[in-house]
Amino acid sequence: MRDLISVVAEKTGISKKKVKLVVDTTFEEIKREIRKNGRVTVRGFGRFYVVRLKSRRYKHPETGEMKVSPSRKTVRFHPSRKLVLSINT
Repeated sequence: MRDLISVVAEKTGISKKKVKLVVDTTFEEIKREIRKNGRVTVRGFGRFYVVRLKSRRYKHPETGEMKVSPSRKTVRFHPSRKLVLSINT
């Protein structure tokens, strides 16, 4: 896979520096919106949303000691129907 910035710059004729600014700004805004509202939708692509994972017990592989991992948040992605159809045709 080629670098996204290089591909967009080549296809649009815009400099890599300007494309990098746009791509970085886009991802920063997606992150900001997820932190603020817990979800963001990119039409035709999919939806990113926050879920809370419960704490869980696990066995440490080296010592065999039982430990507890704290609950935490993570981001999940649900692809749009349009994206799913595009990769299956």
